[in-house]
Amino acid sequence: MRTREARQPKRWVLSVAATAAVVAIMLLALPSARAVALEGGRSLTSVHEALLEFHNYIYAEFRLLTGQPPLRQEAPELVLTDSTGKVVRLTDYRGKVVLLNTWATWCAPCKAEVPWFVDLQEYYAGDLVVLGVSFDEDGWRSVRPFLDARQVNYPVMLAAPEMPDLYQVKQLPTTFLIDRKGRIAGTHETLASKKLYEDWIRSVL
Repeated sequence: MRTREARQPKRWVLSVAATAAVVAIMLLALPSARAVALEGGRSLTSVHEALLEFHNYIYAEFRLLTGQPPLRQEAPELVLTDSTGKVVRLTDYRGKVVLLNTWATWCAPCKAEVPWFVDLQEYYAGDLVVLGVSFDEDGWRSVRPFLDARQVNYPVMLAAPEMPDLYQVKQLPTTFLIDRKGRIAGTHETLASKKLYEDWIRSVL
């Protein structure tokens, strides 16, 4: 004889069903989803657009709740000085794709990524600029020898005191993808991969 507990639907089944119902209701409320019913000829495209819109909305809300910069919001301006004394402004690179990398010479994962950035800067030179922002406490004393030894071919600056709060940098490395319009299009914390960065760049070229 089946027990009362056995006869009841499992909680995960109810959870999945409830989630599916909520998603369906939200999709029907979206303009692109309504186009499915009105313009049957492009229903597949409309459903895909609706799903993307829903995903982007949920992901943006998640980033706001976790204190991360919302995707495709304008990147906060940076005005820093590089190792040659040149003033570097983020807005100077409007029209190019920017990889903004926060790092330090004492950070092993950060150092592992530097050769990738050197290669990417060389390969995508006309469309990309990599900007490194060092969080080394002793500043150029550690950073300059590191850059010289590795023949770093992109601008590197020292972090300003306000940068951790401005960009919500909680750990190193953290890298931001900034599109041609100066908007944050991606954020990655900790060690990534060269392929991830290549895919990022191609997605906004």
